[in-house]
Amino acid sequence: MVLQTLSPDCITDSSLEGFATRTRLEWTVGSAIDLELFGATVQVVSDTEVDPYSREVSYPIHEALNWKVTRFGQQARATLFGALILNDDGTVWQVKLNQPRVDQERGKSRKYEVPVGTQSRAWLPHQFPLTLWQRIANRYGLKLSEADLSLGFRAWLIQHPEIAITICEGAKKAACLLSLGYAAIALPGIFNGYRKNNQGLIPDLAAIAVPGRPISICFDHDLKPRTIENVNLATKRLGMLFLESGCTVRVIPLPGPEKGVDDFVVAQGAEAFAQLHENAPLLQQWNSQKLWELTLQPTHKLNQPYLGNLPYPSSGFAFIKSPKGTGKTQALQSLIREATRNGRRVIVITHRIQLGRSICAGLGIDWIEEMHQSETRGLLGFGLCIDSLHASSQARFNPQDWRGAILILDELEQIIWHALNSQTCFEKRVLILETLKELIQTVYNSDGLIIGQDADLSDVSVNYLMGLVESPILHPWLVVNEWRSLQPCPVSFYHTPDPAPLIAQLEALLETGAVFLCVDAQKPKSRWGSINLEAYFKQKFPQKRILRIDSETVADPQHPACGIVERLNTAALHYDLIIATPTIGTGVDLNVQGHFVAVFGIFQGTTPDAEARQALARVREPVPRYVWARSFGASKIGNGSCDYREVARSTTRNLELNLHLLKDIDFDLDQSYDPITLRTWAKMAARVNASLWNFREELQRGLQSEGNQVTILQPGECLSSAPIKPALIQIQTHHQEQEAHQIAAAEDISESDYQQLKAKRSKSAPERARERKFALKQRYGVEVTPDLVLKDADGWYAQIRLHYYLLNEIELVQQRDRQEFKGHLERGNQKLALQDVRLLGAQVETLRSLGIAQLLLAGQEIRGSDSRIQHLAALTVEYARDLKTVLNLTFTEAMTPIQIVQALLSKLGLKLKRLRQERLPDGTRERVYQYQSPTDGRETVFRSWKARDEAWAISLGTPLCT
Repeated sequence: MVLQTLSPDCITDSSLEGFATRTRLEWTVGSAIDLELFGATVQVVSDTEVDPYSREVSYPIHEALNWKVTRFGQQARATLFGALILNDDGTVWQVKLNQPRVDQERGKSRKYEVPVGTQSRAWLPHQFPLTLWQRIANRYGLKLSEADLSLGFRAWLIQHPEIAITICEGAKKAACLLSLGYAAIALPGIFNGYRKNNQGLIPDLAAIAVPGRPISICFDHDLKPRTIENVNLATKRLGMLFLESGCTVRVIPLPGPEKGVDDFVVAQGAEAFAQLHENAPLLQQWNSQKLWELTLQPTHKLNQPYLGNLPYPSSGFAFIKSPKGTGKTQALQSLIREATRNGRRVIVITHRIQLGRSICAGLGIDWIEEMHQSETRGLLGFGLCIDSLHASSQARFNPQDWRGAILILDELEQIIWHALNSQTCFEKRVLILETLKELIQTVYNSDGLIIGQDADLSDVSVNYLMGLVESPILHPWLVVNEWRSLQPCPVSFYHTPDPAPLIAQLEALLETGAVFLCVDAQKPKSRWGSINLEAYFKQKFPQKRILRIDSETVADPQHPACGIVERLNTAALHYDLIIATPTIGTGVDLNVQGHFVAVFGIFQGTTPDAEARQALARVREPVPRYVWARSFGASKIGNGSCDYREVARSTTRNLELNLHLLKDIDFDLDQSYDPITLRTWAKMAARVNASLWNFREELQRGLQSEGNQVTILQPGECLSSAPIKPALIQIQTHHQEQEAHQIAAAEDISESDYQQLKAKRSKSAPERARERKFALKQRYGVEVTPDLVLKDADGWYAQIRLHYYLLNEIELVQQRDRQEFKGHLERGNQKLALQDVRLLGAQVETLRSLGIAQLLLAGQEIRGSDSRIQHLAALTVEYARDLKTVLNLTFTEAMTPIQIVQALLSKLGLKLKRLRQERLPDGTRERVYQYQSPTDGRETVFRSWKARDEAWAISLGTPLCT
């Protein structure tokens, strides 16, 4: 018992007994390993042993390691001791020596020796103690039989795929987890779980890698960048191989400072590991979370509530990562004042107009649209939205004008994402990105200063920006402020089917003071969006002063929200309820004190969780937060994968397939895009997708990681809210119908009028209606009715467009794709943004090859047992990955043939109608379905499109369906 309180380092005895004691303490005390497990799997020996009866000499260490006795010219020594770590079959897995040899290549001592001539094995302990085995069985509700015991622990694990297995590096780590009742297997090194060149799992791991098996990977925590990179790479490769085998793969990231999981258990306890194990993210989520990391070594590390004055460099790159509300913009003021005194120009780039105006006002710099009213007229510099970063914009932007300047990119992560993915940059994306690249190179190569700052700054944005220079940048200036608020907000997080209970709580608090409500949706179609919620609260509280801030109100010159961002702190004091969408922009703070009694958030997963947290933090005062979030979001990017490599592969592959169908196009795709741009877009897309797949969970975890005190509210723990949802459904329906009638009744305008309206930033409601009506008339080629407006809002266009091309000759969609592709090349000066190219030929050909066109014959009966349906289902499962790339649909073996057909028809906005059930000879029943021609008016649209396409074919103009 006394030994259990000792440290291995306390034993200085150089004898075999001393080494044995140190080894035992190292395992049992230093790594929290069960004493019986240690005794069964570790043998301590001397390298020279003499049989007391025969007097024969043996060399256990040399024999265990398959060494020659005179290996490396050294005699076996009686003073050489080794701890033999035995595998479950009794063979030696590794040996730890009391006198470690030096690895000549690495220049340091070897911690463990591996038998010469053996292949990598996954370790399980020799003679695994029954008590621990039973503990693992109990965890999964299993009973151990005599047959199980005779087979052994490894065979038992293989036979029970429901048992989760954790993969570690090193026997001590696995033995620690086995001692706690977790099934664990050890690898000799992080790269030893699979064969060279990623050619499959090693046999020991392949045996346990069966479909449905939960696998966790728990490698060491480290601080060295190179080691971190290797651990991440090994985790990804190993995890992907398990995924390909059908396993569910999670990653257990150790938080540090402890290095191994055994160190963590010793320092933090078994319960702390249980929490890590329970909350381990899926491999796909972990992959995307790694994309949020910033691994660069900071030049300055701070821990303070406000940045204050920073010692910015005079040139090169300067990056700042600091939490929300720590004064990143204010820290720039002295730098900008000095620059303007010295005649050095300053350019500010943002992703939102309202945010940009606010920043420029704080820095004393002109905003591009107000430059003509300024005394300086942009001589000292100006700010602009990245949408305008091209020569044909209002700014007439020329990167060469900014030699030696200071370039400020505030909210860098969102600026880059906006440039890479926003719809507002679609037409000019390639030009914007090429201009940004030239601007970065011009400023950097002329001793200018490039400042990028963000609360969520990551390697992704930093590497993208530096990569644009196209020359190595080894040590950029970086400030990391690790400050966390000492006044965390209490957060009530609603785990309810809808936000109605949260609205009930808001109503109660609105009687006591002002409330700030942030939402991520606006349009009338969104029941819980800003438009419908404003109407609901105005009906409920006619005496309250309510302000809605969204893209409509800030652009309407007649609305009080127009231009409000610059005066938000003073204006907020005049309202009891402010309802704000992401239009208000990140980087805009509400620093009023004592006005708001609470902040509410309703998030439906239209934006990532990071943006939701930004919105909740808009009010800086730590008043209570009340949050509802949908379980998952719908606006996933690309193919929806959380693995950026898969997002990039799918995007590239889809375009390759479409171009292959256009046989007359001779085009080198590899030379048409910037690889760093595609890779950065894919990484950011994977981050968004990971957030949206588990939106509620990610938002909750993010709020907790910021130090907030999160309380979960279940349905039975909330205020009564029965009347709220029906009232909002009624308001939603009214607003949708009202908007549809306003658009349909709007005045018809000409093409030139439309282009002028489209370019206007400030628009009244009638102007928006006229603009929308013109676009719908051009899109469908028929009279714009309220019904058409509603159907278009539900995504009707994409569905019927695909249906139209499926019904016509393949040449029609190919000609459409040629024109579409030509347009992208013309807009991008023969360069492409692959994420924007939307060709349809591959979708049409795929549906045609699967026989969907033959199913669209009215009146025929369809059964899941039909041979053609069975064949179709088999094809979709066999080519599921390609179908995911082309159609963005997921097919699995668990789906029935009819479910597969219905999924394919959903791409066209169609479905089979169930007619009846039939009794089969074996007594079972089978449903009978029938395709019935749609009655939604698409045939009228098809006739219009056909006429226009025929006219286009004659005149060589642009087809209707684009």
